Amino acid sequence: MNDARPYAIAAGISLFYDATVLKPVKVSASPIISDYYLKYNIGIASQGSQGEIRMAFIGMKSADSNSSSPLIKGARGLSLQERESLLYIEFEALPFTSGKNSPLILNTVDLSGSTGITKRHGFVEILPSKTELLPNYPNPFNPETWIPYRLSDEADVTVYIYDSRGQLVRSFFLGTNPAGTYLDRGKAVYWDGKNNAGERVASGVYFYQLKAGRFSDTRKLAVMK
Repeated sequence: MNDARPYAIAAGISLFYDATVLKPVKVSASPIISDYYLKYNIGIASQGSQGEIRMAFIGMKSADSNSSSPLIKGARGLSLQERESLLYIEFEALPFTSGKNSPLILNTVDLSGSTGITKRHGFVEILPSKTELLPNYPNPFNPETWIPYRLSDEADVTVYIYDSRGQLVRSFFLGTNPAGTYLDRGKAVYWDGKNNAGERVASGVYFYQLKAGRFSDTRKLAVMK
């Protein structure tokens, strides 16, 4: 015969985020604690651009006396994602934040009955609302430049460079890229000023074209020696 007895569960959690990128909308309980009392404050600013969300919940759960966690019984019948989640936080992206990131930092995690909590921080990337080819930098350049772009959806990406007569000079087959912003030198397309044969191109005006799925756009750049 199983000895079932009630457990009191209480938790206090605080989360830091970038208040210049994200606006918290609401906090809700996952099914595993849907019958708990939940209280939260959102948008509590601390220092500078840092925002804070403070959350607390309390409730009672019954569990088998030989169970290692008082939440196990309440998790029966739930999906893996539901069993691994306690709280859901909904954010809105602020205007003009496409391509920006916000860290999500677990500042405080206190859960009654737990002996060893590992905090894993994360981040949110604001995906672009549209696909764009952006100005290369530097421009004019010698001997190298970077070609940035944004993708609103996953796409097969290719960049072509043509001379002023429309002759193909260089091709970059980048494969399938996920939606995101490719701006910095670690993500943008790098051109060393050489053609497909490895020869340095002459000074002059060139054109670069981005093809991403059905999207295509062309811009102008200049090589100056």
